[in-house]
Amino acid sequence: DESLLPGMLAALKNQPLDIVIGSRYIPGGSTGTLSAARIRISRVATFLSRLVLRQSISDPMSGFFMLRRDFFESVMRRLSGRGFKILLDLLVSSGGKVRFSEYPYVMRTRTHGESKLGAAVVWEYLMLLLYKGMGRLVPARFISFAAVGGSGIFVNIFFLWLFHRLLAVDFVLAQAGATVVAMTSNYILNNHFTFREKKLGGWKFFHGLLSFYLACSVGAIINVAVADLIYLRNLPWWLAGLAGAVAGVVWNYAMTSTFTWREQQP
Repeated sequence: DESLLPGMLAALKNQPLDIVIGSRYIPGGSTGTLSAARIRISRVATFLSRLVLRQSISDPMSGFFMLRRDFFESVMRRLSGRGFKILLDLLVSSGGKVRFSEYPYVMRTRTHGESKLGAAVVWEYLMLLLYKGMGRLVPARFISFAAVGGSGIFVNIFFLWLFHRLLAVDFVLAQAGATVVAMTSNYILNNHFTFREKKLGGWKFFHGLLSFYLACSVGAIINVAVADLIYLRNLPWWLAGLAGAVAGVVWNYAMTSTFTWREQQP
């Protein structure tokens, strides 16, 4: 609602404020014709954002706000730079010290373009919350990479069960096959989510996959060796597979972040 802009600017000029936010969730504000499903998603995202915010802000997911340049410069080096919910990033990066005011507005119906909401955007938002919630101690990209690696453990265990228990494949071969499937799954998910701004397509996708395989080769050897060692001690097959997968994942984090996508940077 462009009619709010003069009032928002006047507030910044005449009051001791850092940021003025257009809110859909205070009296006089509305989500307009937004679908019920999208409203529920927005409400859930707003609720989750309050877990890392130190101030009571009704609409931290708003894309309609105005801020002072000096405030931006004071927090910009603490921004994650990930995702498109820049307002939440700004608010959390301020450490709860932002001076703000909220103006109600009615969200209008989209007439051009498409919504940015998708699985990758939702993933980035969740990673942003984790990054901020952990006090910025671990990079957001690493959190995403680690989460994808965690999913690879379940992929590994499932295919180990499929190959070894269901198809009666020798354990070492089954674990090796399950490891290759998990590596492929991890590469696809990381390419789509963790490194989506550098997502590889066409022949580069397969070149990246080969690079990923090479970087993870030592981790795969560690995976199979650890799993076989534990299995030979007459421990359960699933425990052996889990231990091997975890050992391989720890190695893969360091190697793939160094050799697979970094070489794609300009």
